[in-house]
Amino acid sequence: MKFALELAEKAGDNKFVKEWVNMPEKIKESFRIVFCDPDKAYLADYVDGDYKDWSVRPNQIFAVSFKYSPLDNDKKKQVLDTVRKELLTPRGLRTLSPKNPDYKAVYEGNHEQRDKAYHQGTVWPWLLGHFCEGYLKLHKKSGIGFVRQLVEGFEEEKY
Repeated sequence: MKFALELAEKAGDNKFVKEWVNMPEKIKESFRIVFCDPDKAYLADYVDGDYKDWSVRPNQIFAVSFKYSPLDNDKKKQVLDTVRKELLTPRGLRTLSPKNPDYKAVYEGNHEQRDKAYHQGTVWPWLLGHFCEGYLKLHKKSGIGFVRQLVEGFEEEKY
């Protein structure tokens, strides 16, 4: 929505801007109501009606890394700390916290077994980029050393 407002402003579409200018704050508030719990240091993974899945998964990192985050800095820090403690590995983010009883430490077996393990703990390297982006947005220059440690060595990997 904020991006659309920026485009409308640049295009001189004042009618659109006037009509939608308050929407980003409403969206932020709705997001916080749906996905946040003041007693939890992370976001719900998904919501289905009244049900909220509180599994610690990497999807929440997008709410920190994207340009227009719906989170305040305190919640961003909580999310980053939780992801760092429960999902971060030297080569990416786990798809599920090892604390979860459904966690699968190994991705192996036949096709059906691998399918069941795919989102249950497999490490995905591409998510590390979003973690680093969110970390640097929050910590600015003071986070560079930590991020550098995370990415060093990737260029030496052989496929």
